[in-house]
Formats: sequence, structure tokens, C-alpha cells
Amino acid sequence: MCRKADYYNYLCAIHLPPDHRRFACFLRAFNAEISQVVDRAPTRETANIRYRYWLDAIEAAFKDPSSTDILRSPVERELCWANRADGVPFATCLELERYAEMTNAPIHYMLAESFGIKSIELDHALSHLAKAQGVLTHVRSVVPLAQRHSAMNIPTELLIKHSIATETLLRLCCGRGGTTPEVARSEQTLRDICYELASLAHVHATKAARCANGLFGKEHMVGRSAIPAGVVSLMLLPLVPVNRLLHTLSHQAKFDPRHASLFLSDGLMPLLITWRHWRGGIATVQP
Repeated sequence: MCRKADYYNYLCAIHLPPDHRRFACFLRAFNAEISQVVDRAPTRETANIRYRYWLDAIEAAFKDPSSTDILRSPVERELCWANRADGVPFATCLELERYAEMTNAPIHYMLAESFGIKSIELDHALSHLAKAQGVLTHVRSVVPLAQRHSAMNIPTELLIKHSIATETLLRLCCGRGGTTPEVARSEQTLRDICYELASLAHVHATKAARCANGLFGKEHMVGRSAIPAGVVSLMLLPLVPVNRLLHTLSHQAKFDPRHASLFLSDGLMPLLITWRHWRGGIATVQP
């Protein structure tokens, strides 16, 4: 499940020590299972029932309140999405950032804790990494959501800023635009919007790398031992696919979310992640 539904994070997880790898793959697989509930359910009501099933199952398995926060996070973050009205996009980019953090950061935090690390500085780096991952996932989901659910998930403030209607973007993403000058202008607007979102992801990726580079040799928030440099490198391995996706979005897709390169498997990704793991350190985010 982890390999099929969350391939890039799977490639990062396989470089973890065996016990941590098992924990990471469990979290990613569980996360993927929950995230697909809406797509698999025929109606919103059915999806909510399935969410309730998972929540009840987790609460039954972990009745101790002190332990529920660990495994309820992936469920609760999807329940937050389920509680949103159908087809309602994020109002602002800030709201998108918060959701991106909520959907990705808990897994990073739990993996860090599995290494016995409690560090505000590391959490800060992982928070920015989570936001970069979430915003990029959001950009790549624009076209699939439009085609499958007739929904446009671009923040409303960007639609207002660029003076473009949701219906216009839906037609473009569903291949019903045409070739008129007006359509060409709308296509450029779509690229401009995605450029802003990609820039937002780039800012967070850069901050994540900068924060992580300053961690080597730092002390834990609890305890006196230094954070192992190798662990920091492992935790920030997802910066490799983030950087690669940003490069693809800018150089190949030219910030067009409809471009085929955004939906093709990157054959070099396993090599790039492995090379970074062997070399150590933090991936450099390209300008």
C-alpha cells in the first residue's frame, strides 16, 4: 500500500533502520488508506461512515488517552477535510498552508519521536517540509480533482486576485477550453496561479533545508545528547522529491498543472534519493 499510494515517501522510508522503516511504512500505508476514502466511497455519507469506522477502530485499539494522539492524527486530519463542504476550496493560501502542515507534519513528528528525538528546531524544519509537500500535492491534484469531481481546489483569494472564474479553470483542466485568444489568456492565468503556489512551496522547502542545516550538533529539547547528523539527514530525505518536483513543475511543465510530466513516474527518483542518503547532509533546494 505504501509503495503504491505514496511512492516517493516510500523511497525515503526504505533507507531508515529496520524497526523505524516498519513504523514509517505502517504510518504511510495507514495514511494512504485513509486519504483514499473519499475517492473510493460512492457518496459523502458513505465516506463519513468509513471515517467513523476508522476512528472507532483506533479508539478501541488505544483506549489510553495518552496514546491516542499518536495514531489518531492521520484519521483526524482526513476528518477535518471530510467536514468541509463539498467542492468548497480553501479561502486563502494561509488556510492551504495550515492544511498542508496538518496533513503531513504529524507523520514526520512521529518518525522523529521514534528515534527518541524531541527538538523544537527539528520540528520547525519538518513543519516547513510538510507545508512544501502539501502545497505541491495540492498543485498536482488540481487537474485530477477537476476531472473526477468537477471541483476546483485553488484558493479563492488567488481566483479573485487574477480575476478568473472557477468554471473557466474547470473547462481548462477538463480539456474543454478551445483555442481562442481568450482561452490562451486563461491558460496563462492558470500558469500564473500555479507559479504562485509553486513559489510558496519553494519558500517552505528552502526554510526546511536552512533549518535542518543548522541542526547538526544541536542538543535535544529533552536530554543532553546531540541530535545525530545521520538522523537529521534521514528525516529530511523527502526534500529530494520535493526539489525534483519543483524542478519538473518549473522547467518541464512551465507551471501548467495539466502537463503530462507531473503525472509520470520519475525513473531517476530512486537513484537521487539513494545518492543523497549515501552522501548525507541536506538536499539543496534549487532557486
